[in-house]
Amino acid sequence: MLTQKTHVPQRDWLWLALLLGTVLLAGIGLRDPWPADEPRFAQVAREMVETGQWLFPMRGGELYPDKPPVFMWMIAGVFLITGSLKIAFLLPSALSGMVAALAVFDLTRRLHGRQAAWLAVFTLLFTFQFILQAKTAQIDATVCMWITLGCYGVLRATLFPGQHRWWYAACVFMALGIMTKGVGFLPLLLLVPYSFLLRSQSARNNLYRLTAGQWLIGVMLLLATLAMWLLPMIWTVQASGNSAFVAYRDNILLKQTVTRYANAWHHIKPFWYYVTHVVPWAWLPVILLFPWLAGYWKDAVKLRRAGVVMPLMFSLLTVLFFSISSGKRGVYILPALPMLILAAAPFLQRVYARTGVRRLLLLFTLLISSAMVVLGALALAGNGPLPALYIKHDVELTWWLIVTGTACALAVLLTRKNSIAIWSAFSIVLWLSYSLWGAPSINVARTPHNIFEVAQRHLPDNAEVAVIDTKEQFILFNPFTVVHFGYHTPLSLQVQAAWQWQSEGTSGDAPRWILMPDSITSSCLDTDDAIEAGKAHRERWLLLPPSARRPVCELTSPLPQTFRYKGQPFD
Repeated sequence: MLTQKTHVPQRDWLWLALLLGTVLLAGIGLRDPWPADEPRFAQVAREMVETGQWLFPMRGGELYPDKPPVFMWMIAGVFLITGSLKIAFLLPSALSGMVAALAVFDLTRRLHGRQAAWLAVFTLLFTFQFILQAKTAQIDATVCMWITLGCYGVLRATLFPGQHRWWYAACVFMALGIMTKGVGFLPLLLLVPYSFLLRSQSARNNLYRLTAGQWLIGVMLLLATLAMWLLPMIWTVQASGNSAFVAYRDNILLKQTVTRYANAWHHIKPFWYYVTHVVPWAWLPVILLFPWLAGYWKDAVKLRRAGVVMPLMFSLLTVLFFSISSGKRGVYILPALPMLILAAAPFLQRVYARTGVRRLLLLFTLLISSAMVVLGALALAGNGPLPALYIKHDVELTWWLIVTGTACALAVLLTRKNSIAIWSAFSIVLWLSYSLWGAPSINVARTPHNIFEVAQRHLPDNAEVAVIDTKEQFILFNPFTVVHFGYHTPLSLQVQAAWQWQSEGTSGDAPRWILMPDSITSSCLDTDDAIEAGKAHRERWLLLPPSARRPVCELTSPLPQTFRYKGQPFD
């Protein structure tokens, strides 16, 4: 059993907090929520604060049944404190990344010492997928935090004597993870290698056994924590007698969990997708270290080193778990990454000291830096692939590429004698430049701000705007009263519902306009008098006045429900 603790000076914690805060908090407040997920979660959080309805997430007045509410609660809580949704929507992911990194640092220094802890946290922080998700307002950085904390608790309870209370904490963390995204139970996968290691005499001496009662208390705590959300939700659904709430309950408890995993209906990918399409880029630089780490891991498995085998097997089992499901997204395997770094931690010093590793990292970072400069220089001369992309996506990043690529190359050359310093310097320059300059430069192109600037020039302040083929960003940034007809309603029915909605307006009502992509054609609406509102999200949008409604429209019965939301400028 492990009994020793490696003392970490207080200044180490301060330096670690400064590093994590500088890298992960940089840029917050400088950009708006971007599709596909960020506007959705920001809008849901805003409506929670506005309506006081925290139990059932809503977007534009319609129930949002795809994810449990914890992540939206976190954004809403920050919004309540700061009063700025522009700050609130990104902060939970950044803080989640910080907590996950701190957990890996603390567990590594307990298992392998202070130096290994620093190498582990640098490697994790600057692994591409980890830092990208910590700077993105998707749900995955937060569920990764809960899963990492759950793993932390399980490992503290099983690798250190007398620390069974960490099993209780792990169960609470897992419950919060499930309430964030259904896969929060993944730390239980650690019990698979734990059970096998207990069969080995050499490993058994370094493991701690919990009693049946202690295991049971943890499970009861997990269920009790879940019940704090589930029981009020289920009771409210039963008491409401509302079919929409019943559909929400069934969707969140069954379709978005069991059905989504066992019989996925989108993001269909082959079994080997993560190994061939995600890990090679998302897990840089640690994937470059695999040829050297493989030998150390093989020896650790032979020696039954529990502090290495358990997190390593957890990472492999997590990737396998998500590979079995036909529905796959690259971000799903993020929770495997912190434990993979933990499994590599005791060997990182020897791996980074190898000349081959240093040369590989130096070459790789210089190639990326040079490619950025070359692409920027070609664009400056009007050549290369970027000018066409600028036109297509309404962005322009020439000088950002040239300056950032040059700065990255200089940082790499200045640190070329140390492997971890090479990658860290390169990553710090790249991500700070992206956060403070690159992302704000493309912000307008990633939002429909330009659409509503045109709308405000042509529509009175009291106008109502029905959005066909609506997306959350068209509610989040809309300064008018927004009308929509459900996110999953077929477009033909949305057009019919918009026609009917316009026909119900009278001279005393607010003017009723329709906003829709110009790719939609219908015999119900005449686009001859439409105002071109501009381009957003690869579509050109039209504003249709009440006069655009044709006298006759063949309606399908029943028409979809109409949802209304009082819009406001985004801040």
